[in-house]
Amino acid sequence: MRQYNITMNILFLLAAATSILFSSPIVAVTTTTTTPTNVEHHDDGGDDHSIISWIRSMGGMVSKKIEIKRHPIGYMGVFAREDIGRKEDLFRIPRECFIEIFDNRQIASWEDSREKAYAKHNENLCHITHKLIKEINAGEESQLAPYTAYLETQTPGQIPATWSEEGKDLMRKIAYPMADYSMVDWISRNFTGYNRCIPSDDPFQEHMVAMTVQRGYDVALIPLWDMVNHDNGRLNTENDSMYNDNGLQVRASKPIKAGEEIFATYDKCLDCRNTHVFWGTPEILRDFGFVEGYPHRWVWYEHGIWFEVDSKKRTEKNDQTDIPDELLVFFEEATSPTKPSDSEEEDYTDPYGIPDPGQIQFLQDEVSRLIKVGEMVLKEQGNVPDREWQIINEFHVAAVTDISAAINYSIQRNSMINPEDLEGSEDSEDSEDAEDTIDATMLLVQGVSAQKEL
Repeated sequence: MRQYNITMNILFLLAAATSILFSSPIVAVTTTTTTPTNVEHHDDGGDDHSIISWIRSMGGMVSKKIEIKRHPIGYMGVFAREDIGRKEDLFRIPRECFIEIFDNRQIASWEDSREKAYAKHNENLCHITHKLIKEINAGEESQLAPYTAYLETQTPGQIPATWSEEGKDLMRKIAYPMADYSMVDWISRNFTGYNRCIPSDDPFQEHMVAMTVQRGYDVALIPLWDMVNHDNGRLNTENDSMYNDNGLQVRASKPIKAGEEIFATYDKCLDCRNTHVFWGTPEILRDFGFVEGYPHRWVWYEHGIWFEVDSKKRTEKNDQTDIPDELLVFFEEATSPTKPSDSEEEDYTDPYGIPDPGQIQFLQDEVSRLIKVGEMVLKEQGNVPDREWQIINEFHVAAVTDISAAINYSIQRNSMINPEDLEGSEDSEDSEDAEDTIDATMLLVQGVSAQKEL
């Protein structure tokens, strides 16, 4: 990957275009809320330690150095009770504790079309949903009763597909239409209806589908592991494959201090099969119901666009508030330049690469759309519930900020790598159009910011 920097001065203007107020540079481009949204919002469900006792009774191992508890801010997670060393075992969950369909799963191949691959994915989700419902209906007779009792405490409405109608309507306006899965309507489009996975107008079964996606790993629901929250920026675990005969083994990937939270990754995991190639921050929101903290990833697979954005202060672990932050923009590149900077050519090839002028125009159009939609629908909360309103605003800020940074670097990088695409001149039509769009976008953002100050 190649990284490029952008200072945060324009990002304050972008953030000001929404209704969220921020307290510091780093927080301004991640989240500043009473409840952080880069983690899943698991309900307490009573005595969570009964899950740990049950796992041990089933032959599993859970370190006495970890605990399930509610963070002072309000969300549930797994935390270190004591200092934990690198490579120290955290837990092992036997396969007997899983709700899984390993033997009957549909496996997509690289030869499959995207439509066929998603059809197989949906079939797996349908089968695991039916198995979850069967175990829940079995009640205390189920071997998995302690786990299903916990799952039954999880309330609906945690992901956009199960939000309020007001929240869904607003999210539809903000989200870019996804090629395969709608941010909001994927359950109704792919799972409900006559002769499909679940019947229409059955809130319980819709909740089961949503829970399977939110808490599962496509073909398995794994207790305790599904209570570990996601954060690629603070990832501190590693694990063996969940398909191993002896179950799932999870270790600390770095030293973890007492009181620190234990984090997993939901899109760069061992069994995720290159999900990160076509999956990013919007899909995290769609499937898990939160806007992740930095790093962010944005993928428009159908347009051949892929990039990640991170905070320089976060990567450098710099918490000084008096020093401006920068965004680091990463483009996936197969090879990096290998010749001196004064060489006429660079060794540059890439399956995604730096966006070309046509792709830059797409990103410019998307930023303009987001800002205009924000002006129209993000001025008043109306009947949108507080948490949904907060998440939608956070997503809007992240999208406008990150895409604007990527546009800036794409133009700069194109002028260095592919000058012929920009006609090799500062006076080229493509270059002028690109910069004019950015200038117009910044003027629009400044105008919105000024209106909010009045």
